[in-house]
Amino acid sequence: TINDPPLRMRGHSKDHQPGRPQIVVEAVTAEGFVVNKETHPGNRADKSVLAATAKKAVDELEFARGATWTGDTGMNSKKAQDALDELGLDWVLGEGRARTDEVREVIAAKGEFTQHPDNVDLAYRAEKRGEKLFVVRLNRLEQKRRLKTIERHLARVRLELGKDDKVSGHGRRLCGLLSHKTYGPYVRKKPDDATRLELDPDAVALQREIAGRSVISSKLDDPLEIDAIYRRLYEVEGAFRTLKSELDLRPIRHRKAPRIRAHVLLCVMALNVVRWIERKTEKRLPRLRDILTPLCAQRI
Repeated sequence: TINDPPLRMRGHSKDHQPGRPQIVVEAVTAEGFVVNKETHPGNRADKSVLAATAKKAVDELEFARGATWTGDTGMNSKKAQDALDELGLDWVLGEGRARTDEVREVIAAKGEFTQHPDNVDLAYRAEKRGEKLFVVRLNRLEQKRRLKTIERHLARVRLELGKDDKVSGHGRRLCGLLSHKTYGPYVRKKPDDATRLELDPDAVALQREIAGRSVISSKLDDPLEIDAIYRRLYEVEGAFRTLKSELDLRPIRHRKAPRIRAHVLLCVMALNVVRWIERKTEKRLPRLRDILTPLCAQRI
């Protein structure tokens, strides 16, 4: 054991590299700057850190006490919502497309969408359930992409079912398709022959109906305000994109926990310096690098 408690751990890899040890970096941003960061073991789930992070921020950062907390679907859980409520914080959290049975009902419900005033490709529909307001967002560009993806999936399913459609005794390819989280829901047993499989028309219709939709929830009352707050997550996504690419947060070539945490801290400090320079110069980091790289200093 290199670290006690362990830090470099194998967990759910969003980069599809499950065989490699990793760490989880938690960051809280405000106006594009990282105001709080923590480094966790690589097998820790994202949603498990939100409650502790919010409490620490409220205790240590005065401006955080009146802030609205935003997180994507990976940060959402009943425990996280209750923790934010106990701290007296407003929140806007992503619900995805199928996080709970309630979300599946909301996203598939019939209803008229309202055109977003600031985005021609975005429409929304709001549904109040208890204290929570669910906002179903329809992105028309994403809808077109999703429908094309669904047709590719259906073509694959039809191809495999054309070769082998037996419920039992089928080959490995069909077995893999049935257990696949994307392809499996499209298949059902034939109503008139339980030993054979076919495309499920209800499942296909549902996927086409909800294409391009996503759900966010909050206890705030204005759907447009909820949407505007949620879209500011691009600040966090942009921060991690810069950390992982231009600032070389990964790969981490350290094994001991203090060195790993120091590496993360230096990258976060560099990110905040980059954000400050970008605001002063009104230029993004790649452009600044193009301008500054040819410059050199010589002592005469």
